[in-house]
Amino acid sequence: MNAGCARVSITPATGLYFGGKTHADPIRISHICSDIFARAVVFQAAKIKLALVNVELCYFHAHWVSKVRALVAAQTDIPATNICIAATHNHSGPDTFLYFDRDYVEGIIPKIAKAVCEADLGLKPVRLVAGSMPILGPATNRRIKMKDGSIRMRAIGFVPPPSEQVAGPGPVDRELRLLRIESSADAKPIAFLCNYACHASVALESTCVSGDFPGYAAQFVERETGAYLLFTAGASANINPVAFCHNRSDVEARRIGEEFGMGVLALANKLPVASGQSSVDRSSGSDNSMSIISKRIAFPIRKEFFGSRRHDADGRPQPPSKGITPPAQPMELPDGSEARFYPSSIEVEVEKIRRMEQASILPPVLATGRISSEISRITLGNLTLLTLPGELFVEIGLAILAPTPSPCWIMSHANDAIGYIPTAEAFAEGGYESAPFALSLLTPEAESIVRNAALELLSRK
Repeated sequence: MNAGCARVSITPATGLYFGGKTHADPIRISHICSDIFARAVVFQAAKIKLALVNVELCYFHAHWVSKVRALVAAQTDIPATNICIAATHNHSGPDTFLYFDRDYVEGIIPKIAKAVCEADLGLKPVRLVAGSMPILGPATNRRIKMKDGSIRMRAIGFVPPPSEQVAGPGPVDRELRLLRIESSADAKPIAFLCNYACHASVALESTCVSGDFPGYAAQFVERETGAYLLFTAGASANINPVAFCHNRSDVEARRIGEEFGMGVLALANKLPVASGQSSVDRSSGSDNSMSIISKRIAFPIRKEFFGSRRHDADGRPQPPSKGITPPAQPMELPDGSEARFYPSSIEVEVEKIRRMEQASILPPVLATGRISSEISRITLGNLTLLTLPGELFVEIGLAILAPTPSPCWIMSHANDAIGYIPTAEAFAEGGYESAPFALSLLTPEAESIVRNAALELLSRK
């Protein structure tokens, strides 16, 4: 097995809009607390090459993924289909949703491709060692079931009294998963790939750019070891950092990030020293076992969006309005207001979706009534990485992982951004994630569709 790694800065200029903040109005970046990066690892086993990339952004859409893949495929012998790009779901970076800056996005696409190409040039013999352990923080389930049947969200300054709760917060995936990629020559790590189910959303009240707690964790590990850390988010749509409820500062994001980084190093030091074969490959007896299998799955779009579509005199749905400038600035909507991230009226949400379609953030979902996206199974010996394109509820992730005999990780926000994938139960319960809005396009059937597709892919020989 050979591997190489690289890192490039994708830090934005000040003045662009943030993505994923909770302010009532969209806010601009005032300064840079910490650079943000795209990190890449390229693996080679026999004649197969595979690239894993993480970007410290909230979302990275399929249209942009395809552009990066094309650039890399043109400059290397890595097939476009063997390139996986996953966002860390960073809420302290530039917007890549409603207010994205086209020049910024077009500028980072070749930078991300450059990271992959540089990693490919640095291939060297490596051994892989994987392991996991449960940790106490920083994750907490933000949905709390109340005795009156409602769902309340854990928020800053508000946690419902225990006497009013049915059973407290829902489940959390406590497992920290880690792959150590070490040089065969001296056993020193060249990169780590870690996986943890939690939103990167500590510093929601800050107006400066950073990689939030995963970014600070990566920089801590890189300072301590000289090896890059690629953070991947597990199934964490309804999982927030504990700090979400009491301290949303950049200082807190750094503190939690460095504490998380210490946990990564503690796990790295507990992993066995690889000798000969990589530990992830011992069950197969081969140091060259690597593969990727992908498939597309289709989800129906919720009917609420179609009831408010504009129709012509013959009752046919009208196409999106002509001449709309993609949202490099706050969108003015039909009611005269500016677009918000949070759920609004159906008419306003449909207008957001139209704008996203025109900007190629979404395919034409209002015309087709469905959205399709890519999922993949990546194997590195007996370690399996399952890549999924949306924000998956932790309950769905745990249900997928439960019957999987070999070590398996879920990498969400990978190769696309199709919004929330709640449980069917969450639609009945209500709450933010299951409300009909531009980040929650799917129907209650989405849970079974993604779970069945994932399990089928994992079962393939």
